[in-house]
Amino acid sequence: MRTKTRASIWVGFGVLLFLCFMLIALVSRPEDALPLPRAIAGYPLRSHTFGPEAADEIRRMHRGTFPLTGAAIGIYGNSDAILWVAETWGGVGASILERGMTEAIERVDSPFTPVGVRNVQGVKVHELTGTGQVHFYFRLGNQVYWLAIAPERAEQGLQEVLEFARRAN
Repeated sequence: MRTKTRASIWVGFGVLLFLCFMLIALVSRPEDALPLPRAIAGYPLRSHTFGPEAADEIRRMHRGTFPLTGAAIGIYGNSDAILWVAETWGGVGASILERGMTEAIERVDSPFTPVGVRNVQGVKVHELTGTGQVHFYFRLGNQVYWLAIAPERAEQGLQEVLEFARRAN
């Protein structure tokens, strides 16, 4: 019995130490610049924002402060498509961010109308409409992607962003 108690203490100590290192990494590490596709559904990348500036913009849009370890925003064509990518501390953090987005859209007076959730290439994709575009958001690994795109190229854009996200993860 005494050996099991010692083992439990060491395992608990190891978990605590790991969590402390993760917290230190989050606090001391600036947000990284994440890669973006060069084009989406035929729309070329026209402008982009990376790193801390993109992370600040994403936080401002969400009216929140949550730890991001990376961020990027890409504007394609004449704003025919916009891609936001937020990276957080592991899959759990990305799951919390995705759930928070879903709850915010359901609770507040939002310009978005949920269409539904579907499985695309094994990924749970949320689809919305609003602001004259189709919007998709999904979580893959420790990243959350949001694509706003012209309706006529929405499905093609979603497929391309999913393929890009798989390569990035």
